[in-house]
Amino acid sequence: QFRFIAEDITNLGDSGSGGSIIEAAIDDFTISIFETDPSFSGDLNGDGTLNVLDVIILVNIVLAGDCLEEADLNADTGCNVLDVVLLVNQILG
Repeated sequence: QFRFIAEDITNLGDSGSGGSIIEAAIDDFTISIFETDPSFSGDLNGDGTLNVLDVIILVNIVLAGDCLEEADLNADTGCNVLDVVLLVNQILG
C-alpha cells in the first residue's frame, strides 16, 4: 500500500474551495519503464549527444528530400524545417 496526503489547492479569488486535506492510499499500482533508442530523440549520428552534427545530418536529409523515421522528430510523416527547428530547440534547451 502506498500512502500519501492529498490536498486541494486554494486559488486566489475562490471562496469556499480548496484547502482541504485528506489521507489517501493506493492499494495496487504498476511502475513501467520504457527504454527508447536515442536516435528517435534527434541523435541522428548515434553518438549519444544532441549537437550541431545531428543538425547537419537532418538538414542534409531535408535538402535531399529524404525522410527517415528517426529524423521525423515531430512525427508528422515528413522531414522538413519543422523538424530542424525542433532539433535546434532541443539542443539550445
